[in-house]
Amino acid sequence: MAKAVRFKVRCTVCHEVFQNDYVGKHTKSKHKDLHASGRQAPVTIELDKSDTRQSKMDAFFRSTPADDSNSSGAKKRKIATSVEITTLSEPEEGDEPATDHGESIRNTQKEPILTEHQEKEDMIEESDGTSSGGELSDDGSDDADPAGLGDMMSIDKSDGQSNSSGVHEGSKLATNLSGPNDISLTKDDQPVQPRKIKFPSHIIGRQYRSFNPSLYDKYLWLEYSECEDAVYCFYCRHFFAERKEPTFVTHGMRNWKKCYGTKPNNNKLLQHQTSFQHAQSVAAHAHYLDIKSGKFQSVAELQDAEHAKQIKDNRHYLRTIAEILLVTAQQKIAQRETGRSFRVKDIIRKSLTFGQSCGNFLAILSVVARHDSVIAERIRYGPANAKYIHHTIQNALLDIMKDMTLEQIQEEVRKAVYFTVLADESKDTSKKEQVVVAVRYCLNNGIHEEFVGIAEAQSLDADGLTDTIISQLRRIDANMKNCVGQGYDGASVVAGRLNGVQKKLREKTGSEMAYYVHCYCHRLNLVIVDVVNSITCVANMIALIKKIHSFLGTSTVHVRWEKAQEIRGLKRMEIGNISDTRWACQAKQLSAMAKRIEVVHEVLEEIIDNDTDADRVVDANGFKLQMDRRFVRYLLVTKHILKKAKFASDMLQKPTNDLSNAIDLITTLKEEVDACRSREKCQQFWDEAEDVADRLNLPDDVRPVRNR
Repeated sequence: MAKAVRFKVRCTVCHEVFQNDYVGKHTKSKHKDLHASGRQAPVTIELDKSDTRQSKMDAFFRSTPADDSNSSGAKKRKIATSVEITTLSEPEEGDEPATDHGESIRNTQKEPILTEHQEKEDMIEESDGTSSGGELSDDGSDDADPAGLGDMMSIDKSDGQSNSSGVHEGSKLATNLSGPNDISLTKDDQPVQPRKIKFPSHIIGRQYRSFNPSLYDKYLWLEYSECEDAVYCFYCRHFFAERKEPTFVTHGMRNWKKCYGTKPNNNKLLQHQTSFQHAQSVAAHAHYLDIKSGKFQSVAELQDAEHAKQIKDNRHYLRTIAEILLVTAQQKIAQRETGRSFRVKDIIRKSLTFGQSCGNFLAILSVVARHDSVIAERIRYGPANAKYIHHTIQNALLDIMKDMTLEQIQEEVRKAVYFTVLADESKDTSKKEQVVVAVRYCLNNGIHEEFVGIAEAQSLDADGLTDTIISQLRRIDANMKNCVGQGYDGASVVAGRLNGVQKKLREKTGSEMAYYVHCYCHRLNLVIVDVVNSITCVANMIALIKKIHSFLGTSTVHVRWEKAQEIRGLKRMEIGNISDTRWACQAKQLSAMAKRIEVVHEVLEEIIDNDTDADRVVDANGFKLQMDRRFVRYLLVTKHILKKAKFASDMLQKPTNDLSNAIDLITTLKEEVDACRSREKCQQFWDEAEDVADRLNLPDDVRPVRNR
């Protein structure tokens, strides 16, 4: 005789774990309200890791159609019929002792000869493996009405989560439904349970029997087919993967005699409900509802989420590389060392260090990786051909960013329609003349000034410069007929009315509206240069400051210069050199001289008194003698005027400025310079200069004696 299968179950109400044959006693002792209503406590299967059935459960969650087709069908049917996982009720008073499940029960009363139809049904049921091994006894319990067990096998959420992916795979395999068309057709339907119809009767056993709709209340998974006069399991039809029990999936069960027994061996509905395969289907259905409600994600959604995460990480990695390259370009620092290319083999395995002399780009990337797990993971374990750190990739990314910028400028110029072109030339460190081209346009009620490109001038005549400018404008596909202005400096090669660049550009492009405007900032600078050079006393003062700058820049004197500022508790400041061309920008240097004139005077005196170098003493003495009261007056007045000019120059260089504002700025500057000629302003300059001279103990002015 086969040994009954015993296993642990968990009560879903109080979560107590006990043997499956203890359900009735547990309900009677712990849940008296359920026992009083004739119901048993709902339980879930609790499998141990050492249980051999755990491997069967794992195999089910990993099952595929190919696995089922390759395995032996006969062996599966043997396992299904010999090992059934059931929930046995504790025997009540007056009942027979529990019979081992799977044991052949000898029939004490011989059944009458069944009709041909009934014989075929029994043959089908026995071949399907739904019987427990032998003839079922007719002990009169067929008319019994035991307590319903519809919710007995409810699924615990904790168990459903651990096998969520496998259960979903099982639900996917049950998409090709079999059976009649008058019951549920999709997973989202409800079990078809007609009640107000006349159910047909058939001779089963010794009497006519028909389906009783009260079974719906006891077995919630039942659905009835009118055309087949049979019942099916809703869960197993839609979520059953292995197809080991076709009675409730394909053929249907219509033996109404075996629907009311108190034990699984004489109640096919109870036998199916307590089977392990049915529990799997219920779990799959519960997980399907969780997925549908958004509580869990399906395998496909998890795969999509993983794929989306990979895309996000890849974009984050590439974006970080591009941003580092952009920073190095904006800060004008080299990406790598000259004459050396980084190689993948230089990477220290599973490390964020790229080795020695890796260059600025890889050094910055290494620092970022120490604070970014995504970057660190890619550097350490990413494929060698997908790190995107080779010098050719760096150049390619810089070119891509350049092209993206030009495309954006091109689109904005196209929307703006009309534009002006700005150009200037300058020598680089290799003494080659470079032409810089920019465009200026109005878009969305705002003025935009964008850099287009820089190119080496092949020729410095008007034709060569014009061709260079036109070639740069072609990079943004600009329609030259919409060019309404040209802005250059005042050089004759570009400003000439007959043969200058302004004339050549209009002729070659047909843009007759491209009028030339001499850059106001250049014009202001030219005026200041001419004025300074024409006033002898101011020119001498500027020349003296240049000499003092060079003198303080020598190593020995510079140490004394820094120490003198430190002793006075002043912030270290340098006397910068004064340019011969950008006078408006040199107000900063004159301001520095005015703020540190006392320190300069002190350093010169210290060198004169204590230095042993005769040449240095002579130079210091000469500078001190020339820094008299008149020098102080010229310094303060020139500083004041150049600060006004610098403010106007900075405003003229703003991209948002327009022609009317430029005219207003120049007009205002002229008025402020004229105001400096007033008696009140001159007296203010005089008093300020005398105050500084007194602090320096400078001698009074010596008036020359005129001979008669």
